[in-house]
Amino acid sequence: MHTRNLITRSLLLSSVALCCGDDGGPANGNTEPITTGVWHGNAGTGFAFDFTINAARDAVTSVTFQWTDWKCGTSAATHSGGITSNRDPGWAITNRAIAIDADPADLTFTITGTVANNGTEASGTWNGTDVGGTCSGTWTAAP
Repeated sequence: MHTRNLITRSLLLSSVALCCGDDGGPANGNTEPITTGVWHGNAGTGFAFDFTINAARDAVTSVTFQWTDWKCGTSAATHSGGITSNRDPGWAITNRAIAIDADPADLTFTITGTVANNGTEASGTWNGTDVGGTCSGTWTAAP
């Protein structure tokens, strides 16, 4: 009886190990669906942005930029406030890759990146241009 209980427990633990990764999720590398709705991005340089992923998970339909005394290049101008750019049908998401090009106010922004396999994290690079030049950096985002 003791041996049978040990074998049963061993089989149960082996099944759990095969089933699930360390985080309790699939161990087989499955990709989770991209989370829909508003995502909050942070560039860490005086501006942040939110973007909205549609219900079909195949496009970003809007991006809202928020600046706090943000300055690009050698420009004497600083940017504060926010502005939203919308697109219909949206900026396409292809193979989890995001590419947004927007012209809010007197600026031009390109945001590119990838949604992680967990469907709840994204990261990438951004490029911004205003009258003072071009600047760039990295960003992260989550819903």
